[in-house]
Amino acid sequence: MRTCYTGQVSLDQLDQTVTLFGWVHRRRDHGGVIFIDLRDREGIAQIVFDPDNAQAFAIAEEIRNEYCIRITGLVRRRLKAPPTRSWSRVKSKCCAAKLKCLMRPSHHRSSLTTKTCLKPRA
Repeated sequence: MRTCYTGQVSLDQLDQTVTLFGWVHRRRDHGGVIFIDLRDREGIAQIVFDPDNAQAFAIAEEIRNEYCIRITGLVRRRLKAPPTRSWSRVKSKCCAAKLKCLMRPSHHRSSLTTKTCLKPRA
């Protein structure tokens, strides 16, 4: 079950485990650590995937924009705020321990083949 919305993750929950649901707004791979900006109706939370958690990290490598996911992890203090205005007030992040992909956007479905897209000319 969801413990809070992504926009509600704060330092009040420091060192607590939270479960969040949302859509991948942005994904960044920084050579061994993967960052996902997870969004829902309340805002955006930064999710961090470390290779020490091999199972969640392997799934995070496959995640792309607009995937619907569920994550469970610990709320941690962010070391530094990025220079963009929209992130300047966010002081926390979630270090993911568990990740589940709930749904892929339709344009990412691997079941779509050229047979279903292209019809032979008569």
